[in-house]
Amino acid sequence: MNAYYLWDSYNSINVGQKIEHGPENQFLVKVSRPNGLQTALTELSALAAKYGKKHRLEIHCHGGPGTIHLGGDRAVTNHNVKGFGSELKAALLPGGLIEVLACLVASQEGDGDVYRAPKNRIEGYRDDYHGALRLLRTREYNKGMRLMSVGKTDSNGRTTFGSPEWQMARTALPHYGGRFTQREEAIQDDPLAYFRPEFEGDGLRFCLDLAVYSGCTVRAACRAQTEEGTLAGNERLYSPIGNWEFEVFDFNPDGMIQFLGSSPYRGPINSFDMVQRFPAA
Repeated sequence: MNAYYLWDSYNSINVGQKIEHGPENQFLVKVSRPNGLQTALTELSALAAKYGKKHRLEIHCHGGPGTIHLGGDRAVTNHNVKGFGSELKAALLPGGLIEVLACLVASQEGDGDVYRAPKNRIEGYRDDYHGALRLLRTREYNKGMRLMSVGKTDSNGRTTFGSPEWQMARTALPHYGGRFTQREEAIQDDPLAYFRPEFEGDGLRFCLDLAVYSGCTVRAACRAQTEEGTLAGNERLYSPIGNWEFEVFDFNPDGMIQFLGSSPYRGPINSFDMVQRFPAA
């Protein structure tokens, strides 16, 4: 029980039975709509005053590039992320971990040109971030098949599941555990391509600011995330969000960035069970 949870329960986000109704429930803060974030942060501070600061915070909600939808579609953005981080700091130990379990938060909007533009034509280029994303130029992180049990419903409405079988996925699914195959043809630099992130959709800036002002490592993904734990009915998974999809990064309060690979596994309780120590911001 070393975590707090912020959960926007609207729009089909599922935090999981073990968190919503199990012993962790006392550390769960629901963010009401509309505009319930400030009330939730006040409740989180009250929990920290009662139970003490913790090593980890899970944020369960929808998101976008440089945006967290907690109590509203643009509740936390680059305009207010510093204040948000400062409020989280009151509930978390220095060097703790904030997992932003939402889609796209760490991406820079319109980042397709990152794969085609030469390094010197990517504004604010960082090798530990843009360089890691550009590994996709020679790698395929997707697979087009998945093993799944297909349900059959009888006349009484009962559904049974047979042996798993391989089926084509509607969208390309990731190889988990950082695995990949080599592209048959690498994506080549386009000397005319140029990438400049806009402030509103700059997930790199967002995650770094959140890390600095919270004093914690921020873990976030660049692509859409899937609740495969729920889809698979897998009770081993502590959270329905399951494993990460595609590129995931740790943004540290000292300004450093660590690429965790494509589709790294999440542990059943704590992602990698890592507690990193950094000086308080």
